[in-house]
Amino acid sequence: MTARAQVNSLFAIINGTALDTLDEYEKHGEAVPTPDSLEKHPLDAQDKLLLKKIISKLEGACEQLWGTLALPAHTIMNRAQEFGWACLRVAVQPKFADTLQKHPDGLHVNALSKEVNIHPVNSVSVLRVLAAKHCFREGARLL
Repeated sequence: MTARAQVNSLFAIINGTALDTLDEYEKHGEAVPTPDSLEKHPLDAQDKLLLKKIISKLEGACEQLWGTLALPAHTIMNRAQEFGWACLRVAVQPKFADTLQKHPDGLHVNALSKEVNIHPVNSVSVLRVLAAKHCFREGARLL
């Protein structure tokens, strides 16, 4: 199989699993939430084994597509410099989310930093990484 055929096969898997995911939401009468939604996830209370299997397949195909098309050095650097888990740990210990939950309209990073006792420069770095991973939402006036 040629590289182009492999990529087209991955596109088909990604497209098919994305459509299967939409079908699962519709089957439960739910809309697909946006990544920055503050509401409880609509399928948290549902039997979601099938959805987990579909998402796992989607993640695998996306990962394989990225690994196929990206330069090897880029792939290695991204994997070596993955520090989202460390940022999450930094955000969890001083309870960023608990503090932000008290301010649903957002909180300027200086005010947040003061409440959690972390330097604003460090807070900005951590929050930007986590916002890119849809753990937090970045607003124009917040950071």
